[in-house]
Amino acid sequence: MVCSILPRILCVDDDAESCRTVVQSINSYGTQYDLMCATDVFAAFDLISSQTFDLYILEYCLPKITGAQLCQRIRATDKMTPIIMYSALFREIDRETAISSGANSYLVKPDELDKLPTTVRRLLRSAPSISRHHRPGRHAAGII
Repeated sequence: MVCSILPRILCVDDDAESCRTVVQSINSYGTQYDLMCATDVFAAFDLISSQTFDLYILEYCLPKITGAQLCQRIRATDKMTPIIMYSALFREIDRETAISSGANSYLVKPDELDKLPTTVRRLLRSAPSISRHHRPGRHAAGII
């Protein structure tokens, strides 16, 4: 019997409804993922420091710190895991800041919701081939 481990995705958005919309959108295409949501950065820090994820979806506008700052903190300890910034901010400067902070992709909500599932699949396919949920040398404890 072959045991497959589903790709693990963390969505960080302070709006619970937005998190549900992201989960529904990604799941609507029939691909299976282990999706988790954090509605505040402290819950996100706890999850990131205790688990390994295959992809992150971050809102840019978060209380306490921005999604770009969270992206930088993730990148300080994890250079490989794909990050999608999915935000209502549509200015080019926000997109540029997110990308320069380490995001692999920037999508505007809700207009680009239909692009989210294909972007997730594309980034997971192009991520380095490492066994799921085991990233040697990755120490997320330093994220806070």
